[in-house]
Amino acid sequence: LGQQQAFTIFDQICQGLAAGHKQGVIHRDVKPGNILFDDNGKAIVADFSIAKAVQMSTVVATTGSVGFAGTPSYMPPEMWDEGVVTPAVDQYSLACVLFEMLTGRKLFEGETTSKIMHSHFSPVILPETIPVGLRAILKKALAFEPGDRFSSIDEFRRAIEIYVKNGLIPGPTPVITPLVEPSAYRREEISNQAKK
Repeated sequence: LGQQQAFTIFDQICQGLAAGHKQGVIHRDVKPGNILFDDNGKAIVADFSIAKAVQMSTVVATTGSVGFAGTPSYMPPEMWDEGVVTPAVDQYSLACVLFEMLTGRKLFEGETTSKIMHSHFSPVILPETIPVGLRAILKKALAFEPGDRFSSIDEFRRAIEIYVKNGLIPGPTPVITPLVEPSAYRREEISNQAKK
C-alpha cells in the first residue's frame, strides 16, 4: 500500500472503532483479516463476534491450547497479563495494523505463540525508515501501559491527521509525550504471570 492509501484506510477504521467505543463496545480483535471493504472501497471493521461491552471488562488469554480472545500478533500486553479490556486494546492493535500497512510486515512476529507474546513485552523498536514524527505517534499508541496511550481512538486519529497534513506534530506542547518503558523486572514479572 502507498502511505496515503494506508492513512485513508486507517482513518476509516478509526471511525468504525470510535463508533463502537461510544456505545461501550470494544472489538478486541482488530487485525487485517477483520478489515473488509464495501462496494465503494471504504474500509469496514468486521467480526465483532468477540466484542464485549465495557462493563464486561475481563478476558482470559493463555498460551495453552485454548482459543484466544484476540490474535497474538495484535494483542496488547494487558490482554496477555490480567486480561483487562479497555478501548486502549483496540488502539494498540490498530497501531500494529497501521505499521503493517506502511511496511508490509508484522510488527510482532515469532515462530511460536510464546515468542510472539514475549515480543509484546519487549521495548518497541521501529525502523528508521519510518519518519520520526510518525514513529512517535506509533510508539505512543503502542505504549506498554494502556494509560500511556492516546486517550481515545479519536485522539490517535487526530494525531495521524495532523501528521499527514503537516508532516510533524505541531504546537508548543508536543502531543506525543516521551514513553517510560516498563522496567525489565516489570516486563519479566508480567510475562511470568501471563504464562500461568
